[in-house]
Amino acid sequence: MQAATRACGVLILFLFATARPALSQSKPEETKTPALKEFTNSLGMKFVLIPAGEFMMGDDEWDNNKPHQVRITKPFYMQAMLVTQSQFAKVMGKNPSNHKDGDETKLPVDSISWNTAQEFVKKLNADPEEQRAGRTYRLPTDAEREYSCRAGTKTKFWYGNEPDPKKMNFVGSGIGKPSPVDAYPPNPWGLHDMHGNLYQACEDAYDKLFAQTGPKDDPLNKEGEFRVTKGGGFGDIPRRCQAAFRGREATLASPGLARSYFGLRVACNAPTAK
Repeated sequence: MQAATRACGVLILFLFATARPALSQSKPEETKTPALKEFTNSLGMKFVLIPAGEFMMGDDEWDNNKPHQVRITKPFYMQAMLVTQSQFAKVMGKNPSNHKDGDETKLPVDSISWNTAQEFVKKLNADPEEQRAGRTYRLPTDAEREYSCRAGTKTKFWYGNEPDPKKMNFVGSGIGKPSPVDAYPPNPWGLHDMHGNLYQACEDAYDKLFAQTGPKDDPLNKEGEFRVTKGGGFGDIPRRCQAAFRGREATLASPGLARSYFGLRVACNAPTAK
């Protein structure tokens, strides 16, 4: 009887001892703070969160952007609308636009060169309120711009393969000037004027073959005389407003070139989740 009792006691101690490490090794699940789905900064510029992901960049129609897989490895924010004339003036102290016949809080700023876009970003990053918010602004890359424009679609325009004057401001719209930044419907990710209205500069320097020969993950070309501009403008034919269009050899933009159909849209780094 005593032997049986001792055996039972040993078994209980054994089970307790073997269970303890499992209990001590258990940890609570880590919590992560998700990035905001959207935010509006101190100047009234609205940004929406663009998720990380992979997509087919390019189109067979363009020799400088044949179809190829690209992966955007980090989420980021893209400005939902073009920078308005009033927003630009608040940061830079002036409005260089050629088209000023309207509400400056609604009309996009135009005549913006790549160099001027970089100056805008630099001053916006130096704004005390934006610094306190921990935000870092920049121009989107060529790949980020196309990824955001497509918003998960695979057609030439986010809404289909044929131009639609109800969806974008191009030569077929018959307007002949920039339209208000909220005049046309947004794409599925909440971005307006990803086709038409005004060209938008990207961070990338232009290289005809970089789109196909660059890295798959987060491609960015820094070497080159000219700059990538995307989106097309109010006076453009439809094909130059396509998601995959990234400039023509005959009309490439130097960093200092400013045209009345060049606008501005900025991106913002998304904070790392904790």
